Amino acid sequence: MKIKTILLLLALCVTMGVSAQMRYHDAELNDAKGKVKSISTTAVVLGESQLITIEFTVDGKQKGVRDAEYDSNGYLIKSTNKNNEITVTTKYIWENGRLIEAVNTTSINDITMSIKLKYNNKGEQIECAMDTFKYQYSDYKYDAKGNWISRKRSFLGQQETETRTIEYY
Repeated sequence: MKIKTILLLLALCVTMGVSAQMRYHDAELNDAKGKVKSISTTAVVLGESQLITIEFTVDGKQKGVRDAEYDSNGYLIKSTNKNNEITVTTKYIWENGRLIEAVNTTSINDITMSIKLKYNNKGEQIECAMDTFKYQYSDYKYDAKGNWISRKRSFLGQQETETRTIEYY
């Protein structure tokens, strides 16, 4: 009887320990939700079209992020990226589970750039503002999990369609 009780308590401890593990919200940082394995999109980099893929661990942490700091709820609040001689530190500001601002500071002359995000009442990102530049988003299309896979982006009178493919665990 004692052995069965001890085994039951051990099983409960293991189950509770697993459920108490931190759940990271890096997919939300990339405007997605759920058990996201990867997000792939085609972007123009230095005039050339390139496939960019962001990958996530099973617990929701974005792979390849260095020097990351998280709050007690698993939201990324600071990261540091070092390229050659330049260090960029980004501070993330969250409100109700949505990223509302990212502040980038470079090691060269402490140049700071703030990116502010706005959402509509459906939770769709409708604006991304960087200093005097503003991108506006509309015409969202979603996958079966409720994440956007297509949207229109407007900037300086030009409009283009962004698409992405999301793979899930």
